[in-house]
Amino acid sequence: MELERLEKEGQIQQVEFSDWAAPIVPVVKENGSIRICGDYKLDNYPIPKTEDLYATLGGGQEYTKLDLTKHINRLNLMR
Repeated sequence: MELERLEKEGQIQQVEFSDWAAPIVPVVKENGSIRICGDYKLDNYPIPKTEDLYATLGGGQEYTKLDLTKHINRLNLMR
């Protein structure tokens, strides 16, 4: 099973509760393998308007675009 493989590789670990965790959603790909995705939707929050997002980003000085398809589980994020 995909979850067991990821756990053996040390990419994920089981926790009882986490403020930072998102529910997982298994997605079956065309070749029959499974991709584990995070469900990051927020309940009861509207989708922001594009102009509001641009206004939020307006004060920034540095931006990046990342393709983390294969590497999202390898990032160590600090609060």
